[in-house]
Formats: sequence, C-alpha cells, structure tokens
Amino acid sequence: MIGKQIVLIVVLILYSILVFFGVFHHEPWKDEAHPWVSAKEDSIAQIIESVRYAPVPILWTVLLMPLATLGLPYNSMGILNASIAVVSIALLLLLSKIPTILKILIQFSYYMAYEYAVIARHYILTILMLFCIASVYSKRLERPLLYALFISLLFQTNLYGSLPAGILALVFCGEVVRQKKLTLERLCAVMLMTASALFTFITYLPEGSPVYTSGPENTGSELSKIFLNTVTTSLFSRFIGINSSLLYMIIVTVTIIVFILFFLTILRNRTLLLIAGSSFLWLLVMNLFIKSGTLRHHGLFFVYLIFFLWISPRYTRSQRSVFIIQQLLYAGLSILLLFSVASTIYAYSMDYQYNFSGAADMASFIKRNNLLEKNITMFRAGDGEALLPYLDNKKFWYPELKEFTRYHINDSRAFGVPYLSFYTHSTDFTDDIYNSANEYFQGDQSVLYLLSSPIEEWRTEFKLLHSSLIERFWGNDTEEFWLYVRSP
Repeated sequence: MIGKQIVLIVVLILYSILVFFGVFHHEPWKDEAHPWVSAKEDSIAQIIESVRYAPVPILWTVLLMPLATLGLPYNSMGILNASIAVVSIALLLLLSKIPTILKILIQFSYYMAYEYAVIARHYILTILMLFCIASVYSKRLERPLLYALFISLLFQTNLYGSLPAGILALVFCGEVVRQKKLTLERLCAVMLMTASALFTFITYLPEGSPVYTSGPENTGSELSKIFLNTVTTSLFSRFIGINSSLLYMIIVTVTIIVFILFFLTILRNRTLLLIAGSSFLWLLVMNLFIKSGTLRHHGLFFVYLIFFLWISPRYTRSQRSVFIIQQLLYAGLSILLLFSVASTIYAYSMDYQYNFSGAADMASFIKRNNLLEKNITMFRAGDGEALLPYLDNKKFWYPELKEFTRYHINDSRAFGVPYLSFYTHSTDFTDDIYNSANEYFQGDQSVLYLLSSPIEEWRTEFKLLHSSLIERFWGNDTEEFWLYVRSP
C-alpha cells in the first residue's frame, strides 16, 4: 500500500513538471486572453453583466482578478490553471478507487495533460469541482455543506456543467427528503445550492440574440467526431503517422462500446443512472443541437466519464457478470488512453516547436519599435483581443465598429456588426479597410494596419512592417498577423 502511494506521488511530480513545462512554452490564444483582459479592466458588476451576452459564468474571471489587478504577468494565468490541474490530478490519484494503471494513463491523457492543464480556460474548474464532488460523494449526507459548496461552484464553471450540477443538487434534496431527517446543516446545504442555481440561471438570461443558436449541419458526422475525440482525439494519427478512416472507425467503435459497458455497470443503480444519463444527454444536446463543439467540448465527455467511474462501485469476482463487464470497460478505456497519450506527445512537441498564436510575437514587435502610441486599425475585430494582454491597456480601432474598444467574438453584442468585405485577397478588401480608417483619422498616414490576412504583394502603397506567422499544426483557424503602414 505504501509502495503504491509512493508510485502515485512520483507520477504526480512528473505530471506537475510536464504541465508547468507546457505552460512556460505555450502562447495563449484569444479565448484565453478574454477573461484575463476582463479581469484586469472590468468591475464585478460588468463581469456579471457580460454573462448575458457571452454565456460563461463569472467564476474563472473572478479568480483571475487578483492576478490581473495586482499587475502579475500574463502567464500567471497559466500557472494558476496548471496548479488547479495538479490539485485535480492529486485528488484522482490519491482518493479515487479507479485502478492504478488507469489513473496513471488518465493523468497523462491529452485532455488531462494538455488541453485542460496547459490551455488556460474555465474548463479546468469543471474538472476540479467534479473531482472534489467525487471525493466527498460517499459522505455527502454526513458532510452536506462541503458537498453543496462544490456543487454550487460547479454551477459557475460553464454552461456544460450547469445542468449536471442541477441534477446532483436535486438528487441530494431527494435523498434528504427520503431520510426524513432534515438537520440545520442539510437545510443550509440545500439553500446554498438553490441560491447558486438561481444566481446562475438569472445571469444566463440572454440579452438580445443568444450566442449559441444552432448546431452542426450534419448531426451524424458530428456524433462520429465526438466519439473519436472523447478520449483519444484525432491528433494521435499525426504522431504515429497513420491517417486511416478504418483506424478512426475502430476508435469510434471502441469508445461507443466503453460507454455501453459503463451504463451496463450502473444499470441497477437508479441514482447514478439518472445523474450520468442526464449529464451525457446534456453534453450531446449542447454539441449536436446548440453549438458545434471542438476538442475542449468533446473532452468533457471524458471528464464526466472519469467522474462517474470514480463514484461508481468497484465490483468483485463474487459479482461475476458485472465484474467482467467492468473489467472489459477498464480494458477498453486503457486502450483508448494509450492513443490519447500519443496525442499528448504530439501536442507538446508541436507547442514546444511552434507558436500556438502569433499574438505575443506581434505585440513584442509593436512595443520594441515604440509603436504603442500610434493609432492601430485591427481587422478582423475578433482576433485583436489576443494581443491586448501584452499591450498595457491599448485599444485598437476596429473598422467594423468605427471606434476604439474591446471586442470578443462570442459576445452576442457583436452580432449584426457590419463586417467589411471578407475577401482575403482582393482590392475591395484592402480599400474598404483603408478608406474607413482614412476617413476616421482624417488622412493620417501614420496609422498602422494590423490585419489577420496579408495584403497582396503587388499593392506597393502598403509597406509590410512585420508578420507573425504560425505553423498550422492544429488543423483549425490560427492567429496570424500582418502589420502594415501606408507608404509615403
């Protein structure tokens, strides 16, 4: 027993070294930058109000406020995120009864070792709260306030965690009623969860058009992608150098089997069946009908699966049929996790070699050449926020908005913004931006043009000052920037 604890502590130390190494070699992206800038510049009232327009609860931004307002460096956000990841993994390794080899594979899986540990977003709070809930789940009626506190905070992690938090709260209330022993502590726990649920619901009430309005075009294709990315992610194929539709189909099939086996193990536990069924259904509804997800959204299926494996009973050989099912479940998940570790290796190697975003490089050029005092036109508006944490409260002028401001792409107040032409290589594209800025700045030729797409080389009236290019290893949109000035 002591030997196993030593092994777990050693792998926890290795995990800590890995994720902090990742943090110090990672360039934050615009969705990481947004809460940091908000924490630095907005009041609590403004942060609460913003939830109506961009449905992410306030907890992550509020946690960043002391760091941002005290003037700590931008990467302190990543350090905080990684620290929370280490605490979460420590809970998993030291308190859960999941098999040891499975716990070790989980901690070095793509989602636990990179996506949620290195990329600083509010999803790490979902992991921490779920693992905290799992650690006290068996004693929830004896320690109701602590249990209620974790559920109350789960409400405030993100939209994906709100409904599972509500189900957990309702089940707890039902258990208290069935016991017919309502103590003061349990009553306070119910009141705490109710208050958190009401606050979350009220702040979520949208103002204007909701941000998430439609799901993917092809539901079947999206469902297949979800199962592919639930544990392994498609990144593993780049690491092993095999891009095979047959291999992908095998991964999808094994993942589906793992979920079927999981539900078979809890089939007779109505409470777990209710909580797990409603939670996974909610994740499916969010990804298939409300907003088409990416890796960070698909990985939540994995996070919740770990949570439910944690709070599910471990069966012995005396319970032969369900024991065999559970062992098959562990075996299938272990196979998937081996591919996931390959995704981890790929992500770390790429993030170490190449910039995740060009924002830091472009911001460094602007500061190094004393260009902060210049008027800078940013197009497209949604990409500009990535640079703001590096530029000491600098505001860009957006031709779409015709004002100096801050702009967040997932804010519903951005809906209906009269975007200029999106032609990335056309005369109209360049002229629209230039004419708009030239009119606003009354012919000032020193205005800088910070763009997310390059101007054609034959346009000699614009001089390229600097470009921040990215190795497109991620497979989706990237933050590349080009800085121009009008030639004399």
